[in-house]
Amino acid sequence: MRTIGKYVVISVAWIIILCPASELCAQSAELLDKDWRWIKTVLENGETIEPFAETGPDHHGSFHIYLKKDGQFFCTTSCNEWAGNFTLNKKLLSFNELSGSNNICIDSQDEQFIPYIKNVDYYEFTREGYLRLHLKKNAGWLLFYISRICKF
Repeated sequence: MRTIGKYVVISVAWIIILCPASELCAQSAELLDKDWRWIKTVLENGETIEPFAETGPDHHGSFHIYLKKDGQFFCTTSCNEWAGNFTLNKKLLSFNELSGSNNICIDSQDEQFIPYIKNVDYYEFTREGYLRLHLKKNAGWLLFYISRICKF
């Protein structure tokens, strides 16, 4: 009986170590280790913010977010790269300790994206499989699609 009990404790600890930022690996598998690409932000007042076209000489990249099983995330914007930690508790999601590069780019949309990432409250998936990040105080939401599955 003790052997079984120890085995259960070891198994539970292994799951927690493997997925510290998620409620359960199986339930968060759709969210983690994927390249989520920003489609748009819809604010409470109906305003829609979309990324600029990704062509032309001043294009510096696109908006992607990657959430790793260890609780770290990485984000690229039109001008900078960002990193930090996130916490996940069931459907509640928050991004913490964000830090980014300090590039200055003409027509950067960083200020139209990063403040909203800092204000995320919870997530859900649409019927079509898009990721929707809802903002605190029902201020709106950001919409993403899977660009590719990543292994970090």
